[in-house]
Amino acid sequence: MKIPFDGFGAQLDFDYGDEEMMSRLCQVASDADGRPILQLGEATYRTVVISGMVTIRSTTITILNQFVQAGGKVIFTGEPPTYVDALPSGQVEILADVSIQLPFAKDALVAACLSTIEHDVQVEDVASGGRNEDIYCQVRRDESSTYVVLLNTNRTDWHRNVAIEIQAEGAIEEWFCVTGERHSVDTVERAGKLHFVVDFPPSGEHVYVIVANRDENLQLDQAKSDLIVAELTGPFAYKLQEPNICVLDMAAYRLNEGEWQAEREILKTDQALRDELGIPYRGGEMVQPWYAEKYLENHTLPLGKLQLSFSFLVNVVPEGPIHLIMERPERF
Repeated sequence: MKIPFDGFGAQLDFDYGDEEMMSRLCQVASDADGRPILQLGEATYRTVVISGMVTIRSTTITILNQFVQAGGKVIFTGEPPTYVDALPSGQVEILADVSIQLPFAKDALVAACLSTIEHDVQVEDVASGGRNEDIYCQVRRDESSTYVVLLNTNRTDWHRNVAIEIQAEGAIEEWFCVTGERHSVDTVERAGKLHFVVDFPPSGEHVYVIVANRDENLQLDQAKSDLIVAELTGPFAYKLQEPNICVLDMAAYRLNEGEWQAEREILKTDQALRDELGIPYRGGEMVQPWYAEKYLENHTLPLGKLQLSFSFLVNVVPEGPIHLIMERPERF
């Protein structure tokens, strides 16, 4: 069971349903307000979306029938499964008839989901006021805090001045996964919702934690009000925090003291050697070398003496030590 791609960029949080886990751990229950929920371990759900399935387990149909009878929402979008436990069956049609059936279309599916679940997070562009569909969202809660993870799924474009609205009370901290730092976020509270503006680099993420009270010891990130765009011209001096790496992926070679062969990509060198030695290419069907060496009677090593020559250009020779890093150096 699935809901496709974060509700089409509508910031609808979801989980994929594992039917085997559901058969063991799932039950129909009620929340504190008496509303039906589908409980899977410690997680609870108000809406189930079924889409893109050919076969469904009979145990899943049983639990979903119980959920619908208790007043829960089950949505079929697109063609329902026509097989149960991998056999043709009409059981799914019976369940679909008492559920919601929709075409596989964005607006209808999003509207149907929003009519039941709480929409905790809204993501909009300040300039246009429209929903930013590149930003995907996940929300998790524990006993004391709410965690909101936002990810820019666009790998090439920035999204600047993105307005975030979170249905919550309290204070927001941003947790930086790379550095381990925490900052307080400057927010505005309106009608029980927290508002702030942030930028997303390509593939960039923000992790926010909503807590009851602001930690006064944390740095406060002020809300952005002005954005200046300017062109910077280089070159600029910089220093790496870690040693630089030059990948040696182009090599000339010779086998058994023969003629040197022209430089080429190392994978093409591997193929040329296998052609010359009459052995299969590397791939999913090949026997792993450790297995062949241990169990195959006609497997003999070595097959020959190989020499590789790597050339590369360095404009400035580093002052510090230069290291050669290689796999299985004992074989060279």
